[in-house]
Formats: sequence, C-alpha cells, structure tokens
Amino acid sequence: MNLERINTGLKESSGEIPYTSEVLESIKSATGWETSFDIVKIEGVVNSTTSLELDELLTGLNDEERFRIVIDMQKVEFVSSYGWWTLIEAQKRCKRLNRGGVVLINTKPETISALDMVGMSDYFKYL
Repeated sequence: MNLERINTGLKESSGEIPYTSEVLESIKSATGWETSFDIVKIEGVVNSTTSLELDELLTGLNDEERFRIVIDMQKVEFVSSYGWWTLIEAQKRCKRLNRGGVVLINTKPETISALDMVGMSDYFKYL
C-alpha cells in the first residue's frame, strides 16, 4: 500500500495539488467545508498489516488538529474488514465535537455495494 497526504490549504509546502479546481469545489460544496482539508491518496491493498500505516497517518492528522479528511480510493484494490474499521475509527474521531469527518472520493461502485450489504455504507459520504 502507498499513501500520499495532500493539504489543500498549504500549496507552498506540499507542492502542486493534483486535483482540478472543479473537484476541490465539489468536495467543498458537498461537505460544507470552506477551509482547507487533507486528501489522503491510497494505492493497493488495505488489510490488517497495511492498515497500521494508514491508522498512523490518520491519527497523526488528528494529533495536528486536522479533522477534515478526504480519502481518494481510486487506486485501492481491496479493503479488508480491518481496513474499514480503521477508517470508521478515524471517522468517529473526526466527527467528535462536530469538527469534520472522513469523506471517500473515487470509490468503486462495487465497494459501496459491499459496504451497503453489511450495513456500513452510511458511515461515510461518497463523492
């Protein structure tokens, strides 16, 4: 699994943002987030081993008082139940005290269907 963190509010420190202004505006519109948010791009398989790295990154963002997180799922091949619980725990931390949330973008329809079958699709907003 590969992870990349992009802070939409710090262009000078994180380099060029690889998303069009239309994509960023659609995220802002759907979430109501007027200030910056972090995008985490995930590639590959998210399982019990790789979830530890993802959890460290997400917990680190929360430790920095960053609670508006967008997860780009475009290049994700598979997410195990452990991986989903990692994302759900991050969602709980972000939503606590109404500070933000975790939003999933570029999520494959079959992934959303699988989450729906087990009653977990309502935990996230999908764009």
